[in-house]
Amino acid sequence: SVSEASPCDAAGSSAFVISLAEALAPPYVPSIGAARGGLVVPGRGRTLTRPSAVPAALEPLVAVPPQLPSAGSVSHASGECKPCAFFHTVGCTSGVHCEFCHLCDSEERRKRRKAKYEARRAAKLRNSRSAARDFE
Repeated sequence: SVSEASPCDAAGSSAFVISLAEALAPPYVPSIGAARGGLVVPGRGRTLTRPSAVPAALEPLVAVPPQLPSAGSVSHASGECKPCAFFHTVGCTSGVHCEFCHLCDSEERRKRRKAKYEARRAAKLRNSRSAARDFE
């Protein structure tokens, strides 16, 4: 607990003393709000929700081989990885625990998005042509 310094303080300052027990206490860990499935924020009267009601600190960490820069880079060789949007721009704050690939070049997201768009467009065009033939 915090207490005022003794009145005998020569300088007359308002110094505070922290007890050793308080200084060595374990850090506060928020409880999981069972009612809404989120994290209860004490003193704020609100609940932070996550897709899974497990705090990020309790989620299992992925073992990343030392030669890979992130957990998401594991499937890079097979082409099934998802490029990290932040790695080449502002920098990824997740580091090796990032679920996205740090091996893809800076243009990979744009290339994949364009290919997906063109594939959808081609499929739509094929469908409209086959519908026109069926109508005739």
